[in-house]
This record gives sequence, structure tokens and C-alpha cells, in this order.
Amino acid sequence: MLREYENVLIETEHLRLLLSEYHCLERNAEEEIKSKVEWIRKGIERSLHRQTKVLQLFEKKYPYLPEQLKSLAMKASQQLALFEAVLDESPPMQEEAPIQDVNSEGTLDKAEDFLPPITMDNRLTLRGSSSHGRETDPVPGRPMVNNVPLLMVDESEYTDWHHYLYPQNQKQAGLAGSSHIIVKAIAGGNDADAASYMIEFARSGKRILIDAGMRLFLKGDRYPSFSGIPKPDLIIITRAHYQHAAALPFLVKKWPDIPIWASTETTSLLPVLLNTLTRTEIEWTQDAAAYDSEEIRACKIRPIPWQEKFYPFHDDLGIQLFPAGQMPGASSIVMRSKQDSVFVSGDFALHSERISSPAKWMDQNFDIALLSITQGHYQKFARSEMEEILLDKIEEILRKGGTALFPIGELGKESSLLALLKKGVADGSLSKVPFYVDGRIPMYPKAIESTMEIPQGMGQVAMQSAHSLQWSSTEIHDANRNQIGEEAGVVLVNQSMLKEGSPGHRYFNRILLDPASAVFLPSVQDSFISLQVEIEQALRKNLSKKAEILYYHWPSFSAQEELLKGLEKINAQVVLLVHGNSDAHRNLRTSVPGHIVRRSIANQETIRVRPQNDSEKD
Repeated sequence: MLREYENVLIETEHLRLLLSEYHCLERNAEEEIKSKVEWIRKGIERSLHRQTKVLQLFEKKYPYLPEQLKSLAMKASQQLALFEAVLDESPPMQEEAPIQDVNSEGTLDKAEDFLPPITMDNRLTLRGSSSHGRETDPVPGRPMVNNVPLLMVDESEYTDWHHYLYPQNQKQAGLAGSSHIIVKAIAGGNDADAASYMIEFARSGKRILIDAGMRLFLKGDRYPSFSGIPKPDLIIITRAHYQHAAALPFLVKKWPDIPIWASTETTSLLPVLLNTLTRTEIEWTQDAAAYDSEEIRACKIRPIPWQEKFYPFHDDLGIQLFPAGQMPGASSIVMRSKQDSVFVSGDFALHSERISSPAKWMDQNFDIALLSITQGHYQKFARSEMEEILLDKIEEILRKGGTALFPIGELGKESSLLALLKKGVADGSLSKVPFYVDGRIPMYPKAIESTMEIPQGMGQVAMQSAHSLQWSSTEIHDANRNQIGEEAGVVLVNQSMLKEGSPGHRYFNRILLDPASAVFLPSVQDSFISLQVEIEQALRKNLSKKAEILYYHWPSFSAQEELLKGLEKINAQVVLLVHGNSDAHRNLRTSVPGHIVRRSIANQETIRVRPQNDSEKD
């Protein structure tokens, strides 16, 4: 229900922005096209009228949805307040906005009262005749909110939307892009969960699938809907995270002969990640029992060195991988031919992380960029201050004799935390206490270290130099497991190790009932497993004694300011925004420089980007 409400909210905002663009266009349009512009503008007004009613009906029937949607992300003004004891507080209630244009029975007026008598679509629609001679197009068109007055039906295999996104002015035509591609957001369009995007080069018909993630936020089907897409010619995985790569064995079973590419570092990390999804008797080392071991081993991935150009289809389309920063092996993809120039990047970082260098992009000009905006709802991250707050809070707990427990799901986060904590010990801001790792966490840093570039002369403590601090982590085993939580310390452990029946469940309960201790949960879910049930059950048993439940935000992603710097570096004419919540999409659509055509892609939506004069058939 929350997802449906969010989609309605996005569409309403999309229509409002679109309407303002057409008001401006109508004022400046030449006489011969004013009537057509006015017709489209009236269609937008009718669609906005209906969409507003749907939104009002949602908010009347489910008044808690707006506040629940806001609570999914921390507000930018609260970025430095990383910790929030949520179990004792309820969110403030806002006054319900007055509802208008809803009849006395609480239902919407009939659609035919304010919409043309044609088949309705539950997404933003503009219908009717176009300048291409099509009367009452049966498929909806969804125009951009920025400078796209013409649309037509896309009759490709994807049967969705078709856009002319390059300049129409004849003086600018020579400078306009020549790329002609079709893009489908299989998953990770207007949300920040699983990511998977199909890119088809329309002239050659070659299709490349970027990423194959599984959903973390749903209890139902974890796999995106791959059944409705044509077979790709190549799969490229951008990083070793569940949301980008966990569905890869599923696709290999479906299409066993498709080549798979990834960076050299990601190729070495993917088996470590995917092995946490195997069916095994030792459940507490796994995140999900999704595959047999043979299905994991069937994933044959070709390691691609950085910046080397490869021609997978033996034509003029060359593909290069560039470091995207944020974690070892994370990739940005450059795809160029004589007529096409496309840049694709998942989450990137132009800043140094403790386990990876900044993104290494060459200054280039591209027709089209497909860009993840996962943390685009934040204006800027004050990283050093955020790290100091985290260390100060851990030190506060240790001085009270408590335990700081970090459940970890995402590969790489444990190594970032380990590097930060060792720096804290080195500069004296963190006490020298036992540092424990449990479950599958001990093998993660070793895998990450094998791919890391060790920063030199930057004042950062590399993980390999732990012995210089005379302090190192200790692996938890049966002999010392009963001691965990009895004295001050820090524990990193995977979530499944803390579930009821697992070896770590006893010390998890001990820590939960210790007022001096704290459990640090990520503000963004990074595992298939939730510990909310275990936390609530433990705290209900003893209301007088309980640990702090703190949510921390790890700022390794790019916020809005850094995303815009990245766009400036690649200099794209058209930017397609994906993998972000409604606030991230709204912020980026309104902050991208006006000379760039920008477009948010929704889940399962297909669009085409093509030059105006391209007369080739689909």
C-alpha cells in the first residue's frame, strides 16, 4: 500500500511539473502549433485533476501513509543526528489536509466525467492525436518535464514509451546527440531496492543487461520480473552487493550461454557474496537459501581490467569499465560506437572511502547517462563529522562497560567500519577493547583486503597495519561465545547469526537487556534478514532494562552535491535518473542544470532516446 501511495505521489508531482512546462510553452509557441499545445495542456490538466483525486482518496482512507513515507528516510537537516532511539518514540502527527472533489460516499467521481472515453492506464498518461498522424494512440506516452513537446508510440518489443529527447531547433541539431537506445528499468527505477536495467542499441539490436539484483525490502518475490524482457546479449555486474548481483545465478539458469562481465575486483568478490545465498544446513552463515552450490558455481564471470576497451559484438561498439569508488570493484560503464555514446553508473563516490579510492572517470562528453541517485534526497554529507559522532557514541558505550553490537549485511561495510575503528584506536578517540567478529564476517575483510588499494601518505590506517596498533580483532567461537556481552567490547556479526536458534542469539539477548550497551542498525536495510522481531520480543520481556537501539547512516554514497559534480564531469545531454526514492528523484530533476534533459524512470518502464532525424525502423 505504501509503495502504491508513493507512486501516486510521484505521478502527481510529475504532472504538476509537466503542466508548468506546457504553460510556458503555450505562451511562447508560434500560432500554428498553439492549438496543439493547448490541447495537450488541457489533457494534462484533466489527468492532474484525476490524479489529485486519487491522492486525496488515498490520504483520506489511509491518513498515516504520508508520515510513514517521510519516515523512510532521514531529513537532510538531521544528517548529523545519526542516532535515534525509535522504540520509545512515536512520530509526530500532522494535521490532515482538507479533501475536496470527493463525493459523499468517499469514492471518486466517474472517470468519464473528466477524462476522454478511452482505456485508462494507472500511470501518467497523455493521449490523443500527435503531430505524427496517429489518432487516439492506444499506448500512453509519458513526456519529460523538461522541454519535450513531441511524443509517439514505441512499437519495439518492449511496447512502452517512445521519446524524442534531443534539441529540435535546427541551429542546435548539429550539436544534438546521435545515440539511439531503448532503456527498460526492470527494477530499481523509482526505488532504491534491487537494480537491473536493459539497454538496447536500436540500430544494431544488441542488448546489454546492467546488474541483476534481488529485493531486500519485500517479503514476497525477491526476484525482479525478468520474464517480460527479451534475452540480453551480455550481462555486466557493477558491484558485489545483493541489490546488484544476487539474482545472477537465477539468470544463468534461465540463459546459460550469456557472457557475464565484471571488474577484476568484483569478479573475485562475487563468489563470496553469492555463497551466502546457498542452501546449507548451517543457516546462520547465510542470508537466504536461494540457490544450490552448483547454481553458484555455474556463474562464470569474465574479469575486465580497468579502462581496457573490449568489443563484445565484433562491431564498432566498445565497452570500458572505470572505477566508481565507494567500494572495491564498483564500476562505471562507458559504451561508445560511431553513433552512440552512453555512460552508465551505479552508486559512485568522488571522495575517498577507507576501503576504496575515488571514482576515476575521464572527462568525456556523452549523449546519454544512466545514473543511480540512491542518496540524492540528501543535499550533502559532512563525512568527517559523521564519523566523529559514530566514534564518540561507541566510546561513550565502552566507557560505561557496555558492548557496541553492529549487525552487518552488506559486503564491504564491515571492512569500512573496521578501518574506521582502528583509526579511532590509533588517534586515541576509541578505547582499546576486544574487537569481535562472528559468523561469516571474518572472511569478508580478507576478501576485501585482497582487492584494496592501500592509501599512502593520507593519514589513513590500512587494515593490514592492525598489528602496528597492538590491537586486532578476535573471532568468536564456542569457547569464548558465552563471554560476549560480559565486558566492554565491539561486535560485528551477520544478522542471521543473531536469529533465534542461532549460536549468537544468547549474547544478542544479553546485550539487548544491558542498559550500558547499544545495538547499531543501518538506517538503510542491507540484508534479507530483519532483527526487529528479536528486538521487540527481548525488550517486552524486561521493560525496565534495555539497550539503546540506534540507527546510523554510513555516508559512502554520493549526495546531491556530489551527484551534480559527477554529471558535470561526464557532460551528458540526456540524464536518466534511477535507483532513488521519490525525494531523490524530485531533488535531482529540479537541480540538474537546465541545458540537460533529465528524466526519472519508473520500475518496469521502458523509454527510447533517439535523435529527431533518425528514420530507421524499430
